[in-house]
Amino acid sequence: VMPLETMEKVRAQVEKGLLVVALRRPVEVPTFKEHDAQTAKLHEIVEGLFPEKVGTTPRVIGKGVAFLADEQDVPRILQSVGIEPQLIADNPFQWIHRAGADYDLFLLHNPLPDQIHYEICSFRAKGCLEIWNAHTGKIEPASYQIEGGRVVAGIGIGPNESRLVIIRRDKPAEGLDSVPTHPEKTVTTVNGD
Repeated sequence: VMPLETMEKVRAQVEKGLLVVALRRPVEVPTFKEHDAQTAKLHEIVEGLFPEKVGTTPRVIGKGVAFLADEQDVPRILQSVGIEPQLIADNPFQWIHRAGADYDLFLLHNPLPDQIHYEICSFRAKGCLEIWNAHTGKIEPASYQIEGGRVVAGIGIGPNESRLVIIRRDKPAEGLDSVPTHPEKTVTTVNGD
């Protein structure tokens, strides 16, 4: 579902050079007013803008390009045009990213109900990394490295917990250390008697 006005704006921006990656084609408009006529116009724009099948050759429209892709293909498509992912990890957390005037903020969430999730995360950002506990507001210490214009850190999050990773561009990088490849964990304690 997409308003006709929005689809018209998307098409205009693609003609000017925008790259669009869609996971599915919009099929109708969210209105009762002139629903059939607007839906027909939406279909006309969608047919001219997006390929018919997922994973096929993208359509070049004016100076722009429109892809129809599966979700797992989006990083590959973006990399093919020189756009690196915001977060790279083998088995990433659920996450969202927001950029502010002098910071990048990543909200990371571990949805696992009974396991700590630990990942080496590579963030497309520059600056000083801070990890904030989303539940307590406490800033937790973090070791990180700068590698090729990215901030790399090992991050562990408890079951059903979240962390805010803030990479501050207004503060010089500090706390640079080697990033551990796995979390330290006490397996058992042995007392000698």
